[in-house]
Amino acid sequence: ASVPGEKGDAFTITAKIPGPVGNNLAVIVSHDDDKSFTVKVGDQSVSGLTMKKSGGSHVGDAQFDAIAIGNVGAATEMPAAGSYILSGGGVTPLSAADYVGSAAKRTGLGA
Repeated sequence: ASVPGEKGDAFTITAKIPGPVGNNLAVIVSHDDDKSFTVKVGDQSVSGLTMKKSGGSHVGDAQFDAIAIGNVGAATEMPAAGSYILSGGGVTPLSAADYVGSAAKRTGLGA
């Protein structure tokens, strides 16, 4: 999910576990003041985050069990407060080629 900022995306949130397990995770962003904010997912919450890389509270350095934060925007791009629901994870069905594989590449059931 993309978390919007004032002029573009502030950062993106992705589930650490791909597929349907990561769907419906709710990530809540709330402002602490005009320069810092809190990100909460499940029972984990990190407060005092900023968009600035200096100071030790950069949002890109925040650690969560269930999500990863990436594509962090400009230091002036404060994220919009709100609730963001992760979606889009799916399971790619296996094909016959996945089972058959290749003896030369040592893939498939006969490997």
